[in-house]
Amino acid sequence: ESQSYVDPSMVARVMEYESVARMRYIRQNFKKHVPMHTRLPMILTVVLYVGESKWNAARRLSELEIIHPGFEDMFNEFKLNLIELNTNHKYNTGEKATQDFFDLLRMIYRKQVLKENLDREFNRDALYFAYVVTKNKELLSIYQKSEKGDVRVCRALDEMFEESTNKGIQMGIKQGIEQGIALNQFEVYQTMLDKGFSVKAIASIFSVSEESIKTLLLRT
Repeated sequence: ESQSYVDPSMVARVMEYESVARMRYIRQNFKKHVPMHTRLPMILTVVLYVGESKWNAARRLSELEIIHPGFEDMFNEFKLNLIELNTNHKYNTGEKATQDFFDLLRMIYRKQVLKENLDREFNRDALYFAYVVTKNKELLSIYQKSEKGDVRVCRALDEMFEESTNKGIQMGIKQGIEQGIALNQFEVYQTMLDKGFSVKAIASIFSVSEESIKTLLLRT
């Protein structure tokens, strides 16, 4: 999930996304009930925040809802997996492909490659998904020229940052991210329409206007 502005209800929205995805999987794979001892695939949502201001909204459900005294032990907590690309905080996932993806996004967003990363090899799939999010043509070119296995990408990015003006890079990244966000929103809205949700219901769930949904569906 790409997010360009601070949404106070984001933690509740993500919780809903995951619940809908789980129930859709159950309905598609089981006739009535999930058999005893059956384990479902893990669903993990990560929110990539690309806004300029600091994220100051709730990161946990307990920060959004009122928990009445005496019900603390019964409350089901839900945490937002938020990656803020506009901060210096480094997120360690413990999984190479995911870590490479986050680090590539941060490099492009900040227009900076650290010297210790110049010869670093990145997972090829992470490189492609970084292109999908940013629409950075240099990443696509490197991906298409590379073969299977990890890829060295940082020297090419470093040269690109030096040759391009800051304004040009930032505008390209911003446009790419906005396109990625719009495409993601379109897919979510279209899926919900296919499932029988009305435009009015979707607008209420995501706290957006009906006109903005109709405009996005027609434009995309």
